[in-house]
Amino acid sequence: MSISKKYPGRRYLNGFTLIEVLISLIVAMIGIVAILQLQGVFLATASNSQHRALAITVAEKKLEELRGFDSIVTSSSSLSSFDGIDSGTATETVSAGSTSYSYNVAWTVTPYGVSGAVASMASADFKNITVNVNWGSGVSDNVSLSSIIGAINPKISKFVDGGGLGGSSAQVNYTPGLAPEIISIDLGDGTKKETSKPLPVVSQKGTSNVVNFETVTYDSQFRAVTEDFTTLNCECKLAGTGAGLTPAKTVYNATTKSLETDYSYTSVSKETGAVYSSGSTNDQPDLCTRCCRDHHDNDSGTDSSYRWYWPGVGDASQAVFFNTSTGNHRHFHSSNGTSFTEATAIDDRYRETCRFKRVDGIYRLMQDWKLHDITVMPSNYLASGAAGNALYKTYVGDYLDQLLTSGDFSTPISVSKPTGRDLVSGAMGSIAQGSTTQLLSRSIYVDPLTSSAVAAIQNIRAASGAWLSLVPFYEINTAFLSNWSTADATVASVKNEGVVTIVDPINNYYGSYSRGIISAVGSGTTSISATSLITNTGLIGHRNASNVRLATDGIFDTASNQSTNGITVNVVGAGPVSGTFVCYRLSGNNKCTGGNNADYGSISVTAGTTACTVTSGGVWNCPTISGWSGTVTFTRSGYTFGDAVIGGPLTAISSPYYRSSSSNQTGIDIWVVIP
Repeated sequence: MSISKKYPGRRYLNGFTLIEVLISLIVAMIGIVAILQLQGVFLATASNSQHRALAITVAEKKLEELRGFDSIVTSSSSLSSFDGIDSGTATETVSAGSTSYSYNVAWTVTPYGVSGAVASMASADFKNITVNVNWGSGVSDNVSLSSIIGAINPKISKFVDGGGLGGSSAQVNYTPGLAPEIISIDLGDGTKKETSKPLPVVSQKGTSNVVNFETVTYDSQFRAVTEDFTTLNCECKLAGTGAGLTPAKTVYNATTKSLETDYSYTSVSKETGAVYSSGSTNDQPDLCTRCCRDHHDNDSGTDSSYRWYWPGVGDASQAVFFNTSTGNHRHFHSSNGTSFTEATAIDDRYRETCRFKRVDGIYRLMQDWKLHDITVMPSNYLASGAAGNALYKTYVGDYLDQLLTSGDFSTPISVSKPTGRDLVSGAMGSIAQGSTTQLLSRSIYVDPLTSSAVAAIQNIRAASGAWLSLVPFYEINTAFLSNWSTADATVASVKNEGVVTIVDPINNYYGSYSRGIISAVGSGTTSISATSLITNTGLIGHRNASNVRLATDGIFDTASNQSTNGITVNVVGAGPVSGTFVCYRLSGNNKCTGGNNADYGSISVTAGTTACTVTSGGVWNCPTISGWSGTVTFTRSGYTFGDAVIGGPLTAISSPYYRSSSSNQTGIDIWVVIP
């Protein structure tokens, strides 16, 4: 029998079996594999996130490239244009660290008009851009960004209001202007209409004059709707047949009984032009691109013509410059403003003037301006509360009323001018020698409407309805744009300085250049006139010799192509110096009788720089200003002069003879000693 021995205080140690070890190894391997798989997912996700981040950058870059156009329309000098934005594809490589990534880029462009209708690429008002970027074959290996780009040139976008492309302009608060520079016309429907600036804002860029003004219609609460116009001249060259737009124009909506601006989204095939770039003409305004391209007429009527009242000039002497039938107007160039060469071949240079109106946030090339009437008056004639202010407003209403009666908005009419505008004795009074007065020229421009539209407005007037707001007229202060002249510069001169940029249009319109300021030179009567061409050129102030490079329409300077008005100006001496001549003969009995009398009319008399008058009877008069003092000079070949002391000796005679005098001295007797 066996005996088992036990050892007190000692425990028995039990180990792992082989199965237990194998199970533990399997569990550990499963965990390690899971961790390795999770790390792969982490790495793949990080890589995809980097791809996606870089792809978004690529898409944003492409959108910014498309936004970076430098003109609206495509032209040979344009790096890129809004019209040229179209669908396309590209490949983009991006480096991140030491790794380069390749992306496929595709963008889709859908053009729209303001109304929301799909338009063509070359006539859209805005374009919806969708950019897709992918980097693999997986369904998630891509990103997509969308944006809308409007047809607003970045170079001029700061001039565009916040109305955007939403249709009609937003109403804003408005502070009415002050007379005499700003005149409000009551439209009879609770609203008034006025140009919102004392004078149009004038600026120059290169060889171009750019003239901007706004016409504002507002109600009794001063809520206003603004019409913004820009008129400019450009240097162009013919570019041959191409795609261009027909003109925007004012139309009457019979349904809403309102005026609207209609313009086309679709280009038509017609003669086109391009900006001429050489020397100083390299720096032309952006709007010249569309002015040169589109300002060409392509049909046989006037509805789609820019120069809608040409060639019906009605002046045979102008036949050399105009077509004898309807069609595209002819184009000319001049280097001196007097001789003109017609542009007939591609790249031939010519001058153009264009009118733009901002519609739905974008400047649209409009049918030409048509000057109907011009009226000259002293600025204080239109002062607030003055009788002339009311008379002129009535005159504007009467003119438009009779124009509507005529039924033809294209032909100016004759209406009696407002009275009391002359600077003579009366309400305005004469002006004193040495003084200055600012004159204003106020012009009325009217857009054409169809005969049916005019008839509809006539019916509204006949029914005692408010009709004046339906006449597309613009009353503008053109004092700085008209050409001024005087009939007698020895009586009164008038400023007609060359047009330059108005540096401070808010505080100092008259500090840049002057027109219409008359200076009273000598006593007498003269007339002062303002003249303006009826074309677009009349609104860019081209008519001065120092601005001959701007004389784009000098060929139109005939009576039928311009409008003129003037006033009578009477200048009186404020402090005259005057006297008589006493004739004395050196031989004979010292008496002047019969044929021995002095020829008084041949004697020259001046008081300082002021010319004096001499009558045949021997009375001389110098219309000096009050407070004047100086020397009166008497001159005549063969004659000598001296102070006449009746009954006294003949002494101190000479020629010329100088006599110290002062204003308001009269009765001075002067010896005239003749052989």
